[in-house]
Order: sequence, then structure tokens, then C-alpha cells
Amino acid sequence: MKKILVPTDFSRTAEYGTKLAIDISREIDSEIILLNVIHPVRGHSFPASGDINAMLEGESGRFMAELVRKNKERLDALIKKYDEHGVKITPRIDFEDKVNGISNFIKDHEIDMTVIGTSGSESLTELIFGTHAENVIKVSDSPVITTKKEVSNFYPKNIVLAIDVTEEHFENLEDLKLFADQFDSEVHFLNVLDDGTGTDTTTEKLMSIAREKNFPRYTISTMEKGDAVESIQSYVKRINADMLAILSNGKSGIQKLLFGSKVHDIINQSEIPVYVINKSSNK
Repeated sequence: MKKILVPTDFSRTAEYGTKLAIDISREIDSEIILLNVIHPVRGHSFPASGDINAMLEGESGRFMAELVRKNKERLDALIKKYDEHGVKITPRIDFEDKVNGISNFIKDHEIDMTVIGTSGSESLTELIFGTHAENVIKVSDSPVITTKKEVSNFYPKNIVLAIDVTEEHFENLEDLKLFADQFDSEVHFLNVLDDGTGTDTTTEKLMSIAREKNFPRYTISTMEKGDAVESIQSYVKRINADMLAILSNGKSGIQKLLFGSKVHDIINQSEIPVYVINKSSNK
């Protein structure tokens, strides 16, 4: 894992993601790309350095150039703030539609993971960054981690993987397996959909998936009937998990359960970071 993308609008919420990404990068030795997306007067993209005046001309160009200068200063200040952590952080300013900017950046720059802070409220910041998070999750072929609060010294020893055993393909679980290996995490497989096959059959399926994907340390559990989001959160609290992982496919299974309003609910309700893998994307 070489590149971790952290979108920022310089808010406190965005900094939750920055701090979490630094903890992750410090452990797995990845570069962090700190991305600020500016809605363009006209399409343009460049690193946060260089001759801005030569890139932007005219009255609108001068306005954008000043905005870029100001945001570049803020990016540089953030990087200096975290310099003592010994993590490589590269500033980037992109001119793009805010809804699509982060998603397009992921596709164009071979991003291995995206970490996004989300406020967990209906504030203006949440409306902007919440939308970003859900859009990124839907299109990203690499994992997305969201966090709604500051996490100190993130080192996930216990990860809950909410999974639908009725699905047939679990290719992108390799991403989570590699992540868990980096932290020597124990992965707790939790079936989140009642498919009527019974506990024994469900447990057997979960064990088969864990063995096939070579998870060295794992447990197997099935969820009681009831509200899925509440049941997942209850299990997370019961085992004192450090991170919740969701495998989605964009079409069926847990997608029906958690995407749309439900992904918003689970991210907002979760007191720990949420790791989402979109397995419908082509890698």
C-alpha cells in the first residue's frame, strides 16, 4: 500500500481523517496525499506548487490564484503541524467539481486507500463531506475509511467484518486481510443477513471464507434477528472493536442493507472508524 488519499476542506472534521491517516501511514509506511478540491472557473489540475499566475489568467483567474495561494498556505501549515510524525505528506490542489473531484482523483492517481473525516451530524460540513464519503465509497475500487471523531494512536487489534454469507464472491477481502496483517489484527466475522439456512450452516460458510482468504486470526459470529445496524453496533461495543469493516458489492446483499440511507446511518452511529470495500469495482 503506497498511497493514502486524505481529502480536506481544512475543517475540524476533515482533520479527523488526517490524524487517522497519519497513524495508519506510520505503521505501513505509505505516502499521504492531502487533497483540497476547489470548484473551478474552468477545469484545471496541478500540484500545490509552481507558478500559479502562469496557469490562471484574467479576473477570474486572479481570484482563483489567490484562493489557491491561500489554500496552499493552509496545506503547508497542516504538513508542518504533523512533521514530527515522520510521515511523507504531499499537498495537492485540484480544480474539479466537488461532488466528483475526490472520486476522479482516486481513479486517476492509483490511490490505495482513502481516509475521510465525517462529522456525524446534519451540519453543513456533514452535508458536504458526508456526500463525498458516500460517493467515493460507491465508485472506489480501493478501501475507504471514514471516521466521525478523533482517534488517538489508532492501532486496530479487533476488527469486526459485517458480511453477507449469501454472496458468492469475496475477491476484495484481500485488501482487508493485508490491512489486518499490518496491524496483527484479529478479524471478527459477523453474518449480518438472515438467509434462513440456520446458524450451523452460516458458521460453516463464514469459516470457509476466512480459511480461503488466509486470515490468520479470526472469530465467527452470527447476528440475532432485528435491526441490522443496531445489532452490528451492539456487537462492536460488546467486543470493544477498534474498527468496523463492511464488504459491499453495489448491487445486492449488504448493498441493499447498508447503502443509500443505511451507509449514512452506520457511519453516523459508529463510534469507531468504518472501513468499506466496494467489491463491485474492477481492480
